[in-house]
Amino acid sequence: MFDKLLNESKDYYENNYVDEETSVRIQEQVLKRIRRKERMHKKKSKLMYFTYAAATVIVILIGTSFTSSTVSNALAQLPFLNSIYEENSDAGLVTDVKKELKPTYNIDRITIDYSTKTMNIGVLGEQNYLNKVKDSIQQSVREILDRKGLDAYSINVYHDKGKTTTTRAKLNQTDETKSMESTIKQQISNHYKIGKVVLFPQEKILSLGVKGDSSYYYGVSQSLKKNITKILNENGLSNYKPEIFHQIKGTNMDFILEDTWESLQKVQRQSLIIQNNVEHELARKGYKIYSVQARPNPKEKFMSIEVLPSELRHKEIKESAIRILEKMNFKGFTVKTYKADYLLSPGWTKVFTSINQGLIGVKKYKVNNVGFSTSPLTLSVNTSLSSSNPDANKLAEEIKSTVKQFVQSDEVKENIQEDDYIINIYSEDGKRIN
Repeated sequence: MFDKLLNESKDYYENNYVDEETSVRIQEQVLKRIRRKERMHKKKSKLMYFTYAAATVIVILIGTSFTSSTVSNALAQLPFLNSIYEENSDAGLVTDVKKELKPTYNIDRITIDYSTKTMNIGVLGEQNYLNKVKDSIQQSVREILDRKGLDAYSINVYHDKGKTTTTRAKLNQTDETKSMESTIKQQISNHYKIGKVVLFPQEKILSLGVKGDSSYYYGVSQSLKKNITKILNENGLSNYKPEIFHQIKGTNMDFILEDTWESLQKVQRQSLIIQNNVEHELARKGYKIYSVQARPNPKEKFMSIEVLPSELRHKEIKESAIRILEKMNFKGFTVKTYKADYLLSPGWTKVFTSINQGLIGVKKYKVNNVGFSTSPLTLSVNTSLSSSNPDANKLAEEIKSTVKQFVQSDEVKENIQEDDYIINIYSEDGKRIN
């Protein structure tokens, strides 16, 4: 009798309360809760949360011992691609892994070889350091990949010998230098929004990033320069010059850690500072910019700006870029603009990275690579599936649905302006299977 009542209640619940809209809402809410929790907790608690969050939602929604098949499907089909997506980064999965490993391990380069589905983690230091941390790094990366549902990647932790010449010791940046950086940062942070603080003994330069918006940066630049000069003198560094720059939140320059920044030469730092600032300011003014490249060496002083095909205000962009450069005290630059009609928009570049890394990283999808073409925007997913495989069409539709769900999620669609796109999925013999 009880079983009958329970089944009737289950049927009534599914028929009257759960529809496609509810399913999507469940997915979005669980994803938001997971992201919120991931921001609040450290790595170990992150691994546990997905199960906890999903279980909590099931209990809240159902409240009894049965589970709706629609609800189950909604939870099972959470857009895993969103866990890779980084709105402010083109690197996607690499950025996530680097953020988690950097505070604990001496990591340099992280790359993905898509042809072999391998994530390569370069470790700096001596061989005995690598031997000590290799297993724990592999375990940490595997936990990150598992948390994102990526089971196809293998992990290669190797000794990165190529960067040993850029360590602190080689650059004469000793523990004393590091201590001085910390002292300077403490002295100035009470009065200003400070980001990176790095001393360059060979160049006799203090490189200092200022956070906040543009109006704040330009409003405090002069007083900050005076105070930094005073602090340098008080600490016996009167022969150092301040290199003050706007460390814009969310740019590549903001994500670069201090140990990487300190390995850059002056012209490399200036190039990044110029590129990030000009690109940010042009975008803030409403220009459709794809990328900015700057060569600030004295012999050249050249900047190239790639704009999207729909952007026609090339002359305005050049004039605006020159004004921005002059405001940053970089004068005498030649600026040229180019139409990037063969490239994805900045928003789609980040989306494409997530789609590529995500689909390749799931074993059951058997994806070899993802390509794109423009006019119209077309995503081509190439798989190792045989066109004669009876499950090929079903799997292709699942891949298509996964991509569609990701692109239509709130955090993604606002950054790609709901651009139209086509997705084609191909078998190993080149036949379209969706």
